[in-house]
Amino acid sequence: MNEFHTELRLRFVFSIAVAAFSIIATPRLGAQARSVSMLDFTTGSDYEDYLRVLQIAGKVPLYPWSIRGFSRREIEKLALADSTGPWKMRDKFSSSHFSAGPLRLGTTFNSAYPYGANDGPLWAGRGLTVAASGGVSGYVGPFSFAFDPMAFSAANRPFELLPNGATGPQAFNHGTFAGAVDLPQRFVFSLHSTQTCPSAQVLASSSLVGLPYGGRMESSGGVFDQEFLLTL
Repeated sequence: MNEFHTELRLRFVFSIAVAAFSIIATPRLGAQARSVSMLDFTTGSDYEDYLRVLQIAGKVPLYPWSIRGFSRREIEKLALADSTGPWKMRDKFSSSHFSAGPLRLGTTFNSAYPYGANDGPLWAGRGLTVAASGGVSGYVGPFSFAFDPMAFSAANRPFELLPNGATGPQAFNHGTFAGAVDLPQRFVFSLHSTQTCPSAQVLASSSLVGLPYGGRMESSGGVFDQEFLLTL
């Protein structure tokens, strides 16, 4: 119990430090005219949402939104058309062959049960989760790439599960559709320990390679599974 309280205090102090850094750094960073790159247009990001709003408003060309993230060629088609919007992406989008993305720090706290959305490979279990990410992007001729790793630590504290009729590690799976969906109630980081689950420290990453004519290869690694998508 003492170890639990000590760890909880350390995580709380860290989250306060992250929040304080964000408050102090944001005005300074905001005063700079930072250029944006592929890394800023990840799926579910503010910049991607902004492009979608511009589409709805008729400010940029319509483009299919069902398969994302976008390659550099696809982002350019939308961002460079924005010359009158409030963010004026045409003036900010980087034309450099190699760009370093921003360092992102964040925390999530779930008091009762795991919950998260649009957070990529992050597993936000019960308790405090802290995450850091940053990466690089660029292009050579018609080929583009983005590498954006994320490291996070999740307290992943236990809670009362909805019984699904399964035993062992499968008892942690979805409460209603245990054998049909990959959506666990609580992620088990050790198949040899179903009663206690230690704090998880996981390194996850995502990468995107843009191909000519709008094609792309995307790889996303997380705590759940790995996906490989090829669209031409």
